[in-house]
Amino acid sequence: MFRKISFLWPLLILIFCVIAASSTFALDPSKSIAQYSHNTWQTDEGLPQNTIYCILQTRDGFLWLGTHEGLVRFNGLTFTIFDRSNAKEFLSNQILALYEDKQHNLWIGTGNGMLSMKNGRFKRYSTKDGLPHDVVSAIAQDTSGNIWAGTNAGLGLFDGEKFTVYTKKEGLSNDFIKTLCVDRQGRIWIGTNGGGLNLFKDGKFRAYTVKDGMSGVFVSALHEGPKGDLWIGTLGGGVTRLKNGRFSHYTTYNGLSSNEVWAVHEDAVGSVWIGTALGLNRLRDERVAKYTFADGLTKDVVLSVFADREQSLWVGTYGGGLNRFKDRRFVTFTSAQGLSNDYVRSVCEARDGSLWIGTDGGGVNQLKNGKVKVYATKNGLSNDFVRSVFADRQGNVWIGTNGGGLNRLQNGRITKYNTKNGLTNNDILVLAEDRAGGIWIGTNGGGVLRFYKNKFNAYSAKDGLRSDIVTSVLQDHTDQLWFGTTGGGVTVYKDGKAKTFTTDDGLLSNDVLTIYEDSRNTIWIGTSGGGIARFDDDEFISYTVTQGLFNDVVFQILEDDQGFLWMTCSRGVFKIALSDFDQLDKKEIAGLRYVAYGKSDDMRSSECTGGSQPAGWKMKNGMLCFPTIKGIAMIEPKVIKTNREPPPVAIENIIADNETVELGDEIEIGPGTEKFEFHYAGLSYFAPEKVRFKYMLDGFDDEWVDADTRRTAYYTNIFPGEYTFKVIACNNDGVWNEAGLALPFYFKPFFYQTWWFYSLCVIGLAAAGFGGYKWRVRQLIEHEKELTRLVDERTRDLKVERDKSEKLLLNILPEPIAVRLKTQEQTIADSFAEVTVLFADIVDFTKLSARISPEELVGFLNEVFSAFDGLVEKHQLEKIKTIGDAYMIVAGLPNPRPDHAMAMADLALDMQEELNKLNRAKNTFVQVRIGMNTGPVVAGVIGKKKFIYDLWGDAVNTASRMESHGVPGCIQVTESTYEALKNQFKFEKRGIVTIKGKGDMMTYLLQSRK
Repeated sequence: MFRKISFLWPLLILIFCVIAASSTFALDPSKSIAQYSHNTWQTDEGLPQNTIYCILQTRDGFLWLGTHEGLVRFNGLTFTIFDRSNAKEFLSNQILALYEDKQHNLWIGTGNGMLSMKNGRFKRYSTKDGLPHDVVSAIAQDTSGNIWAGTNAGLGLFDGEKFTVYTKKEGLSNDFIKTLCVDRQGRIWIGTNGGGLNLFKDGKFRAYTVKDGMSGVFVSALHEGPKGDLWIGTLGGGVTRLKNGRFSHYTTYNGLSSNEVWAVHEDAVGSVWIGTALGLNRLRDERVAKYTFADGLTKDVVLSVFADREQSLWVGTYGGGLNRFKDRRFVTFTSAQGLSNDYVRSVCEARDGSLWIGTDGGGVNQLKNGKVKVYATKNGLSNDFVRSVFADRQGNVWIGTNGGGLNRLQNGRITKYNTKNGLTNNDILVLAEDRAGGIWIGTNGGGVLRFYKNKFNAYSAKDGLRSDIVTSVLQDHTDQLWFGTTGGGVTVYKDGKAKTFTTDDGLLSNDVLTIYEDSRNTIWIGTSGGGIARFDDDEFISYTVTQGLFNDVVFQILEDDQGFLWMTCSRGVFKIALSDFDQLDKKEIAGLRYVAYGKSDDMRSSECTGGSQPAGWKMKNGMLCFPTIKGIAMIEPKVIKTNREPPPVAIENIIADNETVELGDEIEIGPGTEKFEFHYAGLSYFAPEKVRFKYMLDGFDDEWVDADTRRTAYYTNIFPGEYTFKVIACNNDGVWNEAGLALPFYFKPFFYQTWWFYSLCVIGLAAAGFGGYKWRVRQLIEHEKELTRLVDERTRDLKVERDKSEKLLLNILPEPIAVRLKTQEQTIADSFAEVTVLFADIVDFTKLSARISPEELVGFLNEVFSAFDGLVEKHQLEKIKTIGDAYMIVAGLPNPRPDHAMAMADLALDMQEELNKLNRAKNTFVQVRIGMNTGPVVAGVIGKKKFIYDLWGDAVNTASRMESHGVPGCIQVTESTYEALKNQFKFEKRGIVTIKGKGDMMTYLLQSRK
């Protein structure tokens, strides 16, 4: 079965086999435009309107967009809109021109006047102030600091106080000005709508038209390139370049898609980007490449083009919103390019350079010379669920399946091995080869086997293994054999002797997922939940998220040729320099510095797969391949360009008790404020969602607070005084802006919090002392009378408290159980043949608890769990308990009910909806993991003073595992629950999941009612 890949193979060759000649962080000119990563933003993502006339990045790092419906400030994640609704200076929402002057003021040309913006305040200029016309299409600043405004009726020169007007009377060839450019020599170039190009120099205008070498007289765009070339876009005449006093032309005759040009921009590596009426064009080495709506551009009419300081290319369209192009880091190979199944478990490279890809349900795929060949059950494979694939040095391909045993593909023929002809278990987790040519097979419960000269030799617990679930095999440089297991740590064999290492020896988890030996002959262990460990001098040094690791579950470890370890987890791929581990051990750095990769780096999914090996491969050419739930993700480390631009940091606003504080040179916050919010941004646009932050309130915090990617700092219980809020940020490649931003402010006190008030209080207290003594004597007499009255009241209150205790008991225990307990029943324990148990847990609760105050944390939990309590009561189910951020519910007891599974499913869906409502109301993004299982349990009351009604049994443990191994924001259920609900509810099959203590289980994700 062959599948031809029409476009991906040339892409792989260009991206991964060609190293760019330039190290500049810019769009690689050797790639086609289609090979760049392409992202888009439209009104659905927050734009006010989809027509973008102009784009500018100011020196503070913000990206500004001029649209048909307002001025937009973009921080990489969110848009802030300025228009007639929130700024009275805007008399028109049509933004035609943007310019930042040398004093960092932003100038805005609109359909009704020109505006300046300084420190967040707008000022408007119009014909009443001397502007020649209120439609302003172009703005520039000359070397003297004057502002030039191009309008529909001439040029306006603003010297800071008044306008001087230039029209045809003063020598302009046409009064309709479309564009302006001040070049490095201080010359002012003016593009007119019908009068060609004008040059203003020494107080005089000179016109250039067709007879002078221009390709057209309707000039729509001007741009001076890095080398001083002037690029001139025209409407009807294509692009003209003025270089060394000579004009040259580029039109449809030279390959442009259209001669109607609206925008021109030359980037840092000399590529000229041209926005036309028929798409985006790139002029490079006299050749033109095109990218149009048919290729993925949101609209063909390109009005604006701009390269930001990280050299991503931004493209504004007429009606199509915003487009961004940047270099890809990953290429992902999926079913769209020919794979038989997107869920990939294993990958390896054969000696002929072909890739072998094991999928979860689609058999094994061979990728060779741009073609995919699939081997599945219909081609003779024993099982389509492939967990491990390995190509040996002899050219054989070994395929380990989930329950179907082992397959050997030799010269096009498949030989099957299972428990009937030599295997100890048909579930294969790992395949590897030793130096003698023996094939090692790790199984899920049958230990490990070695296949050599057509014979199997098995090794299990009786031979020294602590666990018969073998997940990884490695032969190190001394010929020691390392076996990683689930639950049994690592066992090392040397000369027939076994030695096992577990948590007692320094590992932080006995569930080992991968073992790797690096170029320095150091052994690395990747675990499930215990991070990674380095074996050094017969002991383990472990590293977890506490030391800066990206994730504590590590599926695979690989080493590139640049000195980095690459690791995978369910959250993505990450790398750490080997030198970082050495420096951390010597305490030369405070923590490991990782760079993480995910969907923003063009992976189709950030979720890598693991639990079997090989779960990643380094190819002969240095390319790294990682299996994910959406195909194979491939990256070439040596061609990755590091983003060395530290992100500028900006404070977007301060919120004090839900009121926005006006930002300025001196910030004062009124007395009595209880809650402070600082909203900040790190202005890196290459991967804005990966920008990380640290902040500190100087005068309150003793050290930096690691905010990760959170963009808001919260403070309460601050005393009045002077403070400085500091924030620093790093970009997607871990480059920090150490200077960051410091924002001083003054929190004003009430009068009674001032020093003079305290002085008055001391004097007043001394004067009141004597009078207080006499008053106290009288108070004691009255107090005796009050005690008598209180005794009477307390007698009445005892009856009220007894009634309250009855209600409290019913809050702790189900009513039938409470009744039995009050009748002095000694032991309450019941068995139930079938109930449904639900566990819910807030995602990243530990990180959340570290970032907000205790009061906010408890208030948040109370609001969420109170909402859940109401739903439990609505569906007439039983809440068992909450532990921290975990929540447990059961359906079907103490009073059995036949519809327990359906009732619990309805509750779980309602919990998701209720949480969504809370998120919308509070502008948060909190997710829960929910797990469900159906089966028998034992329920009863334990304790003598503090009663607890609890559940026990395998069904409870399995429900808990469904939650802990679940997907954030989803409801994961077991096969038993699925069978009970499949006729009434819709599900998505997640597939086999390795469950701690249970092994592999088929799981499903509950979606909705049918």
